[in-house]
Amino acid sequence: MISKAITNRTFRVDYISTRPETGGIYYKSVYAEKVTGSDEKLYVVGSGIYQ
Repeated sequence: MISKAITNRTFRVDYISTRPETGGIYYKSVYAEKVTGSDEKLYVVGSGIYQ
């Protein structure tokens, strides 16, 4: 995700992750975008969903 955030303003990443509620392993999709905060610093804000 870091390399995608460096080179793109918006991006989507699919990966495998442990789901905290169940402890199982699931596919997860994340959409994120690079934004400038009120402090003029760059941030990456994203949201994901387990499939």
